[in-house]
Amino acid sequence: LLAAMASSGFAQEAGADEAKALLSQGLKEYKGMNFQAAKATLLRAERDSLPDADKKKLDEYLNKVDVAIRNQRAAMEAYNSAEKALENNQLAEAKQGFKAAAESEYLPVETRKDAKAQLALVEKRIELAEAATKVEGEGKAPIVAPPKTEGQSAPAAEKAAQPKEGPKVDKMLAEMAHRRQKAKQLLAEGNKALDKNEFELAVGCFEKALALAPEMEEARKMLNYARKATMKGGQAGILSELQQARRRAKQAADIDLEVAMKRSRETLPGAKSKVEFAAASDAALAAKNILQNNKTYYTATEYRRKFTEIEDWLKFIEQNLTAWQKEKVERQRREIELRERDRIIIAAQQRQEKIYTLTQRARALLAENMYNESLELLKQTVALDPNNTFARERMDWVEQLALARKERKLDQLQGVEETKSLVDLRESEIPWYALLIYPDDWKAVTLRRKPFTAAATAESEEDRLVRQRMKQKIPKLNFSDIPLKDVVDFLRDVSGVSIFVKWNALEMGGIERSTMVNVHLTDVTIDKALRVILEDVGGVRVPLGYVVDESVITISTKDDLARQTQTHVYDIRDLIIRVPNFVSPRLDLA
Repeated sequence: LLAAMASSGFAQEAGADEAKALLSQGLKEYKGMNFQAAKATLLRAERDSLPDADKKKLDEYLNKVDVAIRNQRAAMEAYNSAEKALENNQLAEAKQGFKAAAESEYLPVETRKDAKAQLALVEKRIELAEAATKVEGEGKAPIVAPPKTEGQSAPAAEKAAQPKEGPKVDKMLAEMAHRRQKAKQLLAEGNKALDKNEFELAVGCFEKALALAPEMEEARKMLNYARKATMKGGQAGILSELQQARRRAKQAADIDLEVAMKRSRETLPGAKSKVEFAAASDAALAAKNILQNNKTYYTATEYRRKFTEIEDWLKFIEQNLTAWQKEKVERQRREIELRERDRIIIAAQQRQEKIYTLTQRARALLAENMYNESLELLKQTVALDPNNTFARERMDWVEQLALARKERKLDQLQGVEETKSLVDLRESEIPWYALLIYPDDWKAVTLRRKPFTAAATAESEEDRLVRQRMKQKIPKLNFSDIPLKDVVDFLRDVSGVSIFVKWNALEMGGIERSTMVNVHLTDVTIDKALRVILEDVGGVRVPLGYVVDESVITISTKDDLARQTQTHVYDIRDLIIRVPNFVSPRLDLA
């Protein structure tokens, strides 16, 4: 346990040291204007392993580095645009670009110095051009003061400043541009001479470059290095020191560039999100920024090769991102298709199960000679599957059986009713004399019956309110395979009426709480909806109904409700009048 704790402690300390080292390196890169590399390094630092002060510093520089990258990129673009404008003699655009680069705090010092020198040259050319334009307007030759070269005396310079012909201004501007270009060539030759240990030749190249372009700070810097080496003595030793310094700077740049490219190459293969692709791209951009900031340490061929390699890698990252996005869209499309196919399969299975259940219930009802109920189920089956052979072949046959059975019942009912009518007619012929005589105390009988008048035995106010609530309309009812218990709870909530279900009586008739209800109604009263639901659940086998008593709705079978009938006997002898005996005519209803 102690070993594990010690190991954990060492791991935490190592993580904290690594995070601090990365933070320090990132800040160094930031201050060195290497913003892309700084961002990549700071993102690698584990924030949770840093103390609070370093966390704040990390957050601060992470917030600043993106702005610095954008501003540096804009300044470099302005510088490059200014160089192209200068080559095309677009002096206004060149001045604007060099001024923006010189004033930017996000470019290296050497680049800003070079931009300032270029700006001074452009401003001088603009001044000469304006002077030439002014002189041409006045019809006089411009007074041109060419730069004083080394060894030229003041009188000679004054003599050179005498008025010249107007067309010579353009020639002088061309000569200035030529001198600038020649100075750059001499600077490059001096650097090559240093690499070859030709020290004296390098000093001569730098001096000639400064003579042609005194504002070229890079040539002045290299000349100081060469002269300082001469003063220390020993051409070979000083030259070796300069070469080593350049070689170390180049090696450091190569290492930083390779680290950034390696991080990009390691990130890309496992990239599975936009953030990871962006991290690979940022690392490559950091390498590109390192290359641009250390351009002077490479030959033109080396620089172009490395620059092309980074650009190709950035295009490769973009291609991989595009391919990943297309693959992601295609994968999502396939997933949607699979889900839709599964949904269709499940729906078809449920439909077949429903058809099977309906046909089985129809068979059972046919076996019990319940033709109407069976016919309804057969119709539902055909609605789900118009090609169902079982349902289509039996629908007409079952409908004919149902009509025949109904006709027989009507015939039987007609015979019974005719018999009842004949019996009632015979009974009405009997003169019940004693029942048609007012009693002597008919007034007292009338008074005794007052407590049982229609007003006294009428429906209570509470029951009347319940029936009014039951007349409320429901816009729409959709019950598809909903348990009866849940349906009753719904009606109870909607109506606000107390509903009591005698489940024991319903269960004796084969109706459970979980019996499914399938009713679809629109714009119907609660009373009608309840009756339709009870008819759907009970059917013909177990007729259901409900009564209202003392503001409570009781649901049960009709047989159970019939046993709760109350019988009231009223004395109505005072309402009976004497009816004379008569003999009615005989009617033959046969």
